[in-house]
Amino acid sequence: MLCHTATVALLAMADGPRPAAIGARDHADVPARCHYNEAADADRCDIVLDAIADAWVAQVEGAGFAPPMPDDDGVLDFYLTTEGTNGGAYAFGPYTDEDPDDGRMGCHAYVALDRRIDDADLPGYVAHEFNHVLQYGTDFTEPTLPIWEAVATSAERITYPEAGLDPVSVMNFQDDPWLGLLGDAGMLPPGTWSLYEYGAVLWILHLDEREFAGAGAGGAELWWAATQEGWNNEPDVLDAYDALTGGWQAALMDLSLERAWVGTDHAPAWAAPWTDRRFSPAMAARLEPGELPAWVSPVSTPLQTGVVYVELSGWTPGEPVTVAVEGAESVSWGLLITDGPDGTWELGRSLTWTPTTDTVVFGAVNLGEEGFDADRTLRPAALTLTVAAGTEPAEALDTADDLDDDTESEPPQGCGCAAPLGAPAGLLLALPLLGAAARRSRV
Repeated sequence: MLCHTATVALLAMADGPRPAAIGARDHADVPARCHYNEAADADRCDIVLDAIADAWVAQVEGAGFAPPMPDDDGVLDFYLTTEGTNGGAYAFGPYTDEDPDDGRMGCHAYVALDRRIDDADLPGYVAHEFNHVLQYGTDFTEPTLPIWEAVATSAERITYPEAGLDPVSVMNFQDDPWLGLLGDAGMLPPGTWSLYEYGAVLWILHLDEREFAGAGAGGAELWWAATQEGWNNEPDVLDAYDALTGGWQAALMDLSLERAWVGTDHAPAWAAPWTDRRFSPAMAARLEPGELPAWVSPVSTPLQTGVVYVELSGWTPGEPVTVAVEGAESVSWGLLITDGPDGTWELGRSLTWTPTTDTVVFGAVNLGEEGFDADRTLRPAALTLTVAAGTEPAEALDTADDLDDDTESEPPQGCGCAAPLGAPAGLLLALPLLGAAARRSRV
């Protein structure tokens, strides 16, 4: 894995010491400069500069991001280095609102690229990190990682659509659907390797297809909708998602339904490269008709915006089936049923549908408690899914494992929460720093 650790980025809350350089080259047409610290890298700067120009055209002129916020000399700086890059790359800015009159919290940023990255891979890294620079210039206060990394990953596709995206990150995103749109790999058990927040590009691709006809504007519009003046992060990412879609819960249910089609022959157009079963979402249980009614209490219970999926195979097409959820009364739930080419969802605790194929996927989505704010602490909600034949859900088993109405799970191990509203600035800053670090794996 080519990865970046956040240690260097965390050294400074100001611009800080930049990587050393012995020379630099400027682009002829865009205000960008490539610095190098090894004479052998001088010519490689041409690859970097050409990629910056490509990204500028695709992401700023095409997708609608704001241009990079200029630093003191008005030139965007990229460094070919090994200082703090650990084989990957990172972008970093000073976290100071540099234009108090523009209605957003924006600052300039520079980029460090590991000089050991292959020439063939450099353009993709440049496109990704260039987008982080644009994010810093738009709203550096966003604390959740998926908006940083998923949008930057989608920017790679916008800039170089023929290159494809990292399949491993997509698989990682599908491996842990309980993390939702607000969780990240740091919330997985210690020692777990995952590119979850990068694979959340599925969310951005779906948003772009749903609201912008696949034109590539979804990521930029999400960032614009999240901007605000001051450190109080309102609107937050869900507020922005809500504004773009007309209702984030319905948009999330649409995504959760179509996400179940990824990894099958029915993969939607926005996920066309990922039809292999490896890209299907992880199932909390796999059932057969003889096991119904069945009760599933997943080990990994969903955070707010997270999903639990269950698969039923060998079903008789044309026969109705019902799914119901029992869990904390304080939590709003969404339920879905899909047979691959079709499906349905509903906000509530019981859903009946008649599949037309023999493989059926059920899902329960944690939509949070009333008034849930995306910047509040994330907590997984315990639940039991009942899957039953016919139109009425079977009654829950009367066992010692039954859930009380207000039962919630303990927070996950690792970085188990988002920064709470009104957190000290240092905490709020640390999370975007991680988000801007390109923990990349290019396959």
